[in-house]
Amino acid sequence: MIGDRNDIILYRNLKNAGVVEYFFKPLVRDVVKRTCNNVLTGNNKQSTPRAAKLIFVVGLRGGVGATTIATNAAWYLAEVRQRWVMLADLDLYSGDAALQLDVSPSHALREAFAKPERVDKLFIERGRIHAAERLDLLASLESLGEPFTIDESAVLSLLGKLQQRYRFVFVDLPVRAAIGIIRVLHQPSTCLLVSNGSLASAREVARWRARIGANTPERRTLHILNMSGAPGSLPKAEFLRAAGQSPDIIIPYDREIAVASNRGITATQKCASLNQGIVRLLRDLMGEPEEAPRSMLSRIFG
Repeated sequence: MIGDRNDIILYRNLKNAGVVEYFFKPLVRDVVKRTCNNVLTGNNKQSTPRAAKLIFVVGLRGGVGATTIATNAAWYLAEVRQRWVMLADLDLYSGDAALQLDVSPSHALREAFAKPERVDKLFIERGRIHAAERLDLLASLESLGEPFTIDESAVLSLLGKLQQRYRFVFVDLPVRAAIGIIRVLHQPSTCLLVSNGSLASAREVARWRARIGANTPERRTLHILNMSGAPGSLPKAEFLRAAGQSPDIIIPYDREIAVASNRGITATQKCASLNQGIVRLLRDLMGEPEEAPRSMLSRIFG
């Protein structure tokens, strides 16, 4: 089916109704060709096990809160929505996700990237960090004196194996690493570009949207404007002009979030503005409609 609406909810509704694939204009030749070949050979995706949803979280500047968003989204999805979730922190020199989840990082990620042929079900079982009942973590804290380059093919191999095991796979991806593995970001996935309200962040939003390319039925990019209204933020009109388009999700500035993130997941759970943004994000990722605003009478009488 071909249409002119780039709407993920429409896409999922059509797939649930039995439509093999939906393309929105302009068509991408290779994607159409691959889908047609799969249909003609009987190898369409509906006959294969469903892979996990893959979500990349890319902080466009240091300190914009990408790890806090990735960690809280993964935790909420696992603990509140009861989904099996893996969070992989690809910043091998910080271990910030492990710090926020109050667990100890390991060296499993470095081993997985150094020797991808060794990664199997048993390797993941032994290397994962059990952060909650349904939330596992892969995170390292490597020596600063031992530089390590992440190979793109090793990342693709690891993600493929994780997607066979979990329902959702979150990847906290440092921007310096993302530059060298752009093919990874072109996998069927959702890429969350996290910025604050500064001019530098707005410029990076525009640059990364151009670098990743236009959305497709299989892959899309969302922009999360975090700490909106913080001191030093651009006025709304100037930010939109520099970024090129409106943010998809806005999380207002709250001084308590920065303080709470240093105390870990148990503290950030209590930050209302962060949690509201996370809930909106997860509804989008799961294809759920936004809740209609409640009327005054319903708020009074329940």
